[in-house]
Parts: sequence; C-alpha cells; structure tokens
Amino acid sequence: MAMTTATDSYVQTLLSDLRAGNPELQRHAILALGEVGETAAFAVPDLARALEDPEQKYFAALALGGIGPAAKEAVSALSRALTDMNIVVRWSAANSLGDLGPAAAAAAPALIRAVQDLHVCIKCFYGPERQGVTAAAVRCAAARALRRIGPRAVEVLEELRQVLRNAFGPLKTEIERTIVALEALDRSSAQPDPA
Repeated sequence: MAMTTATDSYVQTLLSDLRAGNPELQRHAILALGEVGETAAFAVPDLARALEDPEQKYFAALALGGIGPAAKEAVSALSRALTDMNIVVRWSAANSLGDLGPAAAAAAPALIRAVQDLHVCIKCFYGPERQGVTAAAVRCAAARALRRIGPRAVEVLEELRQVLRNAFGPLKTEIERTIVALEALDRSSAQPDPA
C-alpha cells in the first residue's frame, strides 16, 4: 500500500508540474506520466487537454499510450489528433490508440480514415516537426492500431480490403496482417459455442 501512496504522490507532483505555465516542466511531467503507466490514470483528463496545446500535443499522445487501456476516456481526443496538421502528432496518436488496445474500439472509424488518408499537407511534409515521419508511417500505425483493437475493429474489414487494392510496400504488409488477424477474429466469433 505504501508503494501506491508514494506513486500517487509522485503523480500528483507531476500533475502540478503539468498545470504549471513552464512548457519545459510541462513536457517533462507529461513524459513522466506516460512512464508511470496505468497508475497515472487519474491524469488522463489533463493529458487529453494537453493534446490541444501545440507545444505539448505530441508528448501528450505518447503519454496516453504509455498509460494504456486505463486512458480509455482519451480515445475521442486521440481520434481527433489523427487529423492534426502535424504529421508526428498523427503518428503518435495512431500508435497510442494501438497501445490502448480494445479500449480504443470507438476509434476504429477514425483509424480507418487515417489508413485511407492520401492527403499530405505541405506543412506536414516539409515542416520541421516532421522528424522523419511520413504519411505512410501514419497509415501503417493506424492499420497496426486496428489490429491491436481486435474484435471490435472487425467492422472496418471491408474498408481495409478496399485500401489494400492500392497499397504497396510496408503499408500493404500492415494492412494484410491486419486483415488476416481481423478475419481470424471474425471467424472465431462466428463459431457456435460448443456448450
């Protein structure tokens, strides 16, 4: 019990830092909250709000993924981040939704739109915040997230099949893996219960 109390106290300290006006202190607090994991679940509302801060949104998305399924209440905010002008934010949001697994099931429609997204704005492609992330990397991360969501993502199977027709390279591989996994889940859920 003492460990939980110490961790809770640490998370409270990090929340105070996150709420402070110092961007560097906020960034360190956000990253540390993600490292704490599910124990930092009560920080999720603050981290979801940080997704609106241009200086912190990338880090907030990463932290929410670090908290995992306990960050379920941030699914809507992470889904909105999939359309951010900053391609690195889109990539981190897709990865974080995958880290939430089945808890991110409500994001399946937004993730399939991200897989289908061929639009790459000039700012995203050429901006300094790109950091080597490409539109294909975002699309791959979204396909991977759908696979990690599992059975609740079966609803987007047909749309994935359509995207596969024009996919190539790593994106094609990710979509194929996701389709195979979701088809297997769909088949197993359609099997009659032997009991």
